[in-house]
Amino acid sequence: MSDVKRFAEGQIAASRGLTVEYLRGLRREHLKEGVDYEVKRGGAVLYSEDAVAKMDAILEVKKAPAIPMPAAPPSGQGKPPAGPQKAEITTIWPKAAKVVGAVLQGTTTSVTVRVHSSANFATGMTLDVYPTSNPGLWDFIGRCPRWKGRW
Repeated sequence: MSDVKRFAEGQIAASRGLTVEYLRGLRREHLKEGVDYEVKRGGAVLYSEDAVAKMDAILEVKKAPAIPMPAAPPSGQGKPPAGPQKAEITTIWPKAAKVVGAVLQGTTTSVTVRVHSSANFATGMTLDVYPTSNPGLWDFIGRCPRWKGRW
């Protein structure tokens, strides 16, 4: 299999819109190690071109109907602003060490903000946040505070 073009399992799963776990299950059922794929040191799985063709036949990728595009959101639920914004922390959840609750400044919109560690954040602190592709979830921009409630 050394002279055959190889494809990584993650790439195949992403290009077909599948999870790696689902593809792994199909691999275990239908393919043979050493012939169709090989496992490299560190656990990376590389498929041959023939194995990719077999997987496509199993999945019947070419016969699958097109996925319909989602409808536009209702008029009250537009896209979040594209750039960074300021938010004020309103809630710190003790069991959620990586997120805090906040309100965007100038609005009443409550959002969840991902942070590295919420240990030193306090309610009332102002953060620079950036929207993610997931509505209602924002990412914190900058370094976490070194002391409780103080930058």
